[in-house]
Amino acid sequence: IAKTPYQVVEYPILEVIIRHNDGGREARYLALNECTVKSIEGTLVMDVEIKGQTFETFRGDGLCMSTPSGSTAYN
Repeated sequence: IAKTPYQVVEYPILEVIIRHNDGGREARYLALNECTVKSIEGTLVMDVEIKGQTFETFRGDGLCMSTPSGSTAYN
């Protein structure tokens, strides 16, 4: 137990669930700062949901999502 006063700080995290079109695979990831989804072959079409609600469909070679904590600028 700490001998000096301390403060607990809670930060929101990002939960990313990737579902493939074939319906067979699903991957879950947690992120504190950001998450980048990139294509290794061509472009992607990504349907993004926030809290179960459809947000937007994005097309491109990748997508970077950030929490309020901010990006590390790695992308």
